[in-house]
Amino acid sequence: APPPPPPPKPDATLPKGTLPKGTAQSSSAGSGSSKSDLESYEQEYLARLEKEKKEQQELAAAAAELAAKKRAEAQSSSGSSGSSRGTLPKGF
Repeated sequence: APPPPPPPKPDATLPKGTLPKGTAQSSSAGSGSSKSDLESYEQEYLARLEKEKKEQQELAAAAAELAAKKRAEAQSSSGSSGSSRGTLPKGF
């Protein structure tokens, strides 16, 4: 974040109720900077969303790969009895 502007020096010659020179400008600049801040925040947010989406896809792919490996191991070790899921083995 940019450093805040230095506080305006109050002028003794100004009548009461009027703002020192710096304040009116800083408030208008503040509204302008908030728009650019919003745009930069939006860009960062979209980039973060995209990154999270990619990570989710990678995790899902890794999980599917792992599940496939486990399934292959289970089928090779248990033989043909593991083909129908949810049924009890013979003699149970």
